[in-house]
Amino acid sequence: MEYIIVGIVVVLVGSSLFLATLEMKKRGMFRSKNRDLDLAMVGLSQQIRRHPNDAKAHVKRGIVRFKKRDVKGALGDLIHAIELDDTDVEAHYHCGVVRHETGDLKGARKEFDWIRDHSEDPFYKTAVSERLQRIRAALSR
Repeated sequence: MEYIIVGIVVVLVGSSLFLATLEMKKRGMFRSKNRDLDLAMVGLSQQIRRHPNDAKAHVKRGIVRFKKRDVKGALGDLIHAIELDDTDVEAHYHCGVVRHETGDLKGARKEFDWIRDHSEDPFYKTAVSERLQRIRAALSR
């Protein structure tokens, strides 16, 4: 009986240490992710300062801003990217995603319809199709 109790205590203590270590790693990864996003912002902003007409840099910075929860900045970058290159499917897609995630369903539908009509890329076709179904369902309520 003593061995069973000792075994249970060892398992519980070991599990607690494992969970504590796991939680510390999660927090560290969160800090690391934020640090990576901050570094990406700096690099992309420098690229845009050097090459203000680099539509891809604006798209990438828009994505980073959205991940950092800067919706207004993300939309600004993505819209500017589309103004620089209105054929950029990635810019239209991420602009639609930001609009969709923030409740601008009509704006999102406009971007996704554009992709459906202008892109042959299977990834975007599938992603847009799924989002358009959700948007139609939400607008019909």
